[in-house]
Amino acid sequence: MSRLVVISNRVPLPGNDSLAGGLAVALSGLLQSKGGLWFGWSGRISDDGEDTIHHQADGQVDYATIDLCRHEHDGFYNRFANGTLWPLLHGMPDLVRFRQQDAATYRAVNQRFADLVSTLLKPDDFIWIHDYHFLPLAGMLRQKGLRNPIGFFLHIPFCMHETLQTVPGMDGLVREMLQADLIGFQSTSDMDHFSQAAHQAGLVKGLPPTLETMQGHRVRLGVFPAAIDARGFAQTASIAMEGPEYRALQESLGTQSLILGVDRLDPTKGLRQKIGAYRQFLLRHPEWRELTSLLQIAAASRQDVEAYRRLKEDVTREAGAINAEMGTPHWQPLRLVTQAGRREIIAGYMRLAKVALVTPARDGMNLVAKEFIAAQRPEDPGVLILSRFAGAADHLEEALIVNPHDQDSLAETIARALSMPLAERRARWEALWQRLQQEDPVKWGRSFLASLMRSTHHPASYIPTNRLPHTHTSIIRAGSRPVGVHKQGASKNFSHH
Repeated sequence: MSRLVVISNRVPLPGNDSLAGGLAVALSGLLQSKGGLWFGWSGRISDDGEDTIHHQADGQVDYATIDLCRHEHDGFYNRFANGTLWPLLHGMPDLVRFRQQDAATYRAVNQRFADLVSTLLKPDDFIWIHDYHFLPLAGMLRQKGLRNPIGFFLHIPFCMHETLQTVPGMDGLVREMLQADLIGFQSTSDMDHFSQAAHQAGLVKGLPPTLETMQGHRVRLGVFPAAIDARGFAQTASIAMEGPEYRALQESLGTQSLILGVDRLDPTKGLRQKIGAYRQFLLRHPEWRELTSLLQIAAASRQDVEAYRRLKEDVTREAGAINAEMGTPHWQPLRLVTQAGRREIIAGYMRLAKVALVTPARDGMNLVAKEFIAAQRPEDPGVLILSRFAGAADHLEEALIVNPHDQDSLAETIARALSMPLAERRARWEALWQRLQQEDPVKWGRSFLASLMRSTHHPASYIPTNRLPHTHTSIIRAGSRPVGVHKQGASKNFSHH
């Protein structure tokens, strides 16, 4: 019987709730239903990065993990995946730090993953690879002779071809991605950018949704917007109202309206622009001083990466400047928290907030926007301000859509949101809520697998449901315009042919 084999950087091991996010929710039911394997990094750094595979079973799922040595973790994860690919694919080449030795380590770790996971695979397994940590993995598995159906899903954006070319060797990684049978993206623009990059490099012919490599391999492209369990999150937020953290924040606010931001402390999240716009709002609308407060939760991450350390220093300094300039003995305009909060506590804060500022400079999807909608009280919902550069903006058009780089406009949008009549707030929220209820993480996972099976002409017996998901849960969109083809030699810096 066919198994699902999931490969991701981190593995949500049983009992580790800190990794039990949307991906775990989406895939755990599929894996448990028919049996499966989840393979990835253990989260541990060993002395020598030995090839021992650690196994842990839970029901019909085998969780298999390997350790990384310090050299692998620094070169593969910190420097190339997060220091090079992350800002590059988010379209921020000025933040990219590229070293050829890190690219080589990235390839070596991917090859090690390919070598080890291939020892666990069965001929009829379905393989689903996740995210930018493993761009070349499908090609490496094909090089080992594997002919299993392979799907790849990119959780973050894909940049334009001109930006992609600022890092040597990216055409080679695109070539190896094309060895999958199905490549999924968060948004149509990401899919189009990938297709254009493949054409510009002279690697494919045809138009989305189906491309054909010059070697004759057919690969399908699709858009699969990540989902949340909206009803479950709404219940979590409702319960959180009874918690001490909710009551403490509510009491500290008094009659002030809460503006909430929840982000990782990451250059892609637009935190500098957000804080600058909030300052502009207070200067332009002094009538709102002492009547509102911004709580910005910016959980620190990747502090061993220089750009992240600088960002934390800048954000902390700017927050302090606003409080020093405009604060009073009984009013703090901006509350900055750089520690991660528990999911249920954040859900309660979302329910209390009058406005959510979800304004990344670039984001694959941004599930915080969807969680804020789910957390609202139907009788008195808050207002979502959402960046046009987040993938969620394609699906949440009733939010107040903004350009986060235009701080003057964002400041005025904050004022509009705080002043919005109840009837308009309800109408916007109800439209958003109805849309969120039509999706969930399990449907998302089933949708991708169903498309993978169609891409490989495999019987759909694996999907643990009596019918395949409705087509609206799996958006496969043909290109609406020809993609220019400009053949050129692909870089050979870190791609094997």
